[in-house]
Amino acid sequence: VFTTYGNCYTFNAVVDPDNPRRQKLPGAGNGLKLIFNIQSEFYTEDPEQGGSDDVGMKVLIHDQKEPPKMDTQGIAVGPGSHAFIGISKVEYKNEIPPWGECQDKELQYYDDYTLTGCLLECGTNHVYEQCGCRLFYLPGGNDYCEPEAIANCALDTIITAGNYTCDCPTPCDISHFQTSVSYAGWPNKNTARYWLTYLDLWDYWDEQSATQNWVVLDVYYSELNYQVIEQQR
Repeated sequence: VFTTYGNCYTFNAVVDPDNPRRQKLPGAGNGLKLIFNIQSEFYTEDPEQGGSDDVGMKVLIHDQKEPPKMDTQGIAVGPGSHAFIGISKVEYKNEIPPWGECQDKELQYYDDYTLTGCLLECGTNHVYEQCGCRLFYLPGGNDYCEPEAIANCALDTIITAGNYTCDCPTPCDISHFQTSVSYAGWPNKNTARYWLTYLDLWDYWDEQSATQNWVVLDVYYSELNYQVIEQQR
């Protein structure tokens, strides 16, 4: 999936809605564990050209029906660290008028109504109206903006100006994941030797360079339950 951070990857997407991947025991080590090589030596970002001056990756825990919006959400994880991300699910059930203000609109590019999806559609429509194209991370079927159009029109329209209005009411059903994050250094010297040997990387890295390129994620449910907050009539 394309985002403001470029090409991102989704785990446990809605490929088979009836058979999602499930965690059977709570706690770290019982959920999703991933080891990444971020290959920092190949970074080309230049702050003088508007690029990022960070190294690492960004992770977002979101509902399967909601598209990711990485510029305003997510958890940053730097190299040489092991991030433990405990999650707990909260469901909000809102009422329609006159008891509440929720409304589930029909979206053009998404099957389910979410606030994030509505805002992304609003952004893509606004850029198209002003520039005749769409940014690569926005939904739709219009042609992508060429570099000149991005620099001279699209970025100013979507970021700098930011004064367009979106009709995006509160959804009637919202699934939100609260996160609790802690970090440990990674790897220790024995772990580094193990992975360098296992992956046959001694010709390219040593133990020091491994700490500059590896990121470990542990994402798990802290408890196997969830909270429901329901608006009453």
